[in-house]
Amino acid sequence: MQRYLSYHLVRLLENTAPGRNGGGWIDPFGSFGNMNRYMEQADFTLFAKARELMLFNFEVMLHTPLLSALGTELRRVDAVLGKLGVPVGVSTYEPYDADGEDQLLGYIGQCGIPLEPTPVFDEHAPVLFLTENAACDGDIMPRLEKYVRQGGVAIVTSGFVKAMEDRGIRQLTSVKVTDRKVSGTRYQLTNLNISTHNIHVADESALFTVMQHKNNATWYDVLLHVNDFSTPVMTEDQYGRGFLYILNIPDNYGDLYRLPREVLGAIGKNFARKGKLFLSVNARCSLFMYDNDTFGVYNMNEYKAPAEITLLGDYTGFEDLETGARYEQPLHINPQPQRSGDCATCRPEPLERVFELPVGAGQWKFFKLLK
Repeated sequence: MQRYLSYHLVRLLENTAPGRNGGGWIDPFGSFGNMNRYMEQADFTLFAKARELMLFNFEVMLHTPLLSALGTELRRVDAVLGKLGVPVGVSTYEPYDADGEDQLLGYIGQCGIPLEPTPVFDEHAPVLFLTENAACDGDIMPRLEKYVRQGGVAIVTSGFVKAMEDRGIRQLTSVKVTDRKVSGTRYQLTNLNISTHNIHVADESALFTVMQHKNNATWYDVLLHVNDFSTPVMTEDQYGRGFLYILNIPDNYGDLYRLPREVLGAIGKNFARKGKLFLSVNARCSLFMYDNDTFGVYNMNEYKAPAEITLLGDYTGFEDLETGARYEQPLHINPQPQRSGDCATCRPEPLERVFELPVGAGQWKFFKLLK
């Protein structure tokens, strides 16, 4: 289980029975060899705005360094929590007693994407994320079709598409999820709105399912190249007034951690449609968003690596909630989209200001967005 479980489970319980979840429960087992794991459980639980923290079990913790370390950590967390609003994120529909791509949210949440799991299909959400679990809802296809047709942005997994193959998903996309597999390290970033054709190479290969699609009917935002063959990692379809994105999920969810940070950034940008910011980071990095323009980043990587944060629209910088340090000089401002090739139109996109992310390996920090 991934550290993000301590966050998204609290959020799911809160959205299942608002106001009735008393708090979060953590234990030290598996953490004696690395105290960071224990601190992360506590931090993620509290960043989800759990009302209290239950420690199991006190007798086991006696005569260990865990208690003093946790006390120091909680004093720092307390100083920040009161400045944060209500947690928000990409509405992630989890029907009651559903299963399919179990534990996937823990991995997605550690790829820099903020999630808000809920058992309610939010037809007014700016962006919806559906995993194979959502296919357990017998009415999910008409709900999804209406949502996208009326202007919603839906991101679904390859597992969801596979489960919906005979339930009408082909009305929204030409993608067919096959049983074939391919592994590789070379990724191409392109976009129906602005073609970049950037190539990024991972250190290790990842194994993906081959997703067939009809060229130009469906576009690919991220493509995996292997010799003279390629398959999409993320596709894009326009349907009605909205958009449908399909994210290819490897059989081993841990392969998502092998994607280059630029690829995770391209995926995160689509999750941030109609949002405020996105990260371009190596995996094992979590983003927490709140409704009062505050946000936090938890970097669980062991070593320093390049990392960027892109602010969208009118946001011009951010301020550290603990130190007051202000970050208002971007590394660069991305060019606005232009009509690509023989396209007749180009959809407008918010201005993108790119900053270096000032959160080092093993650190967490919280900020206030500036305008």
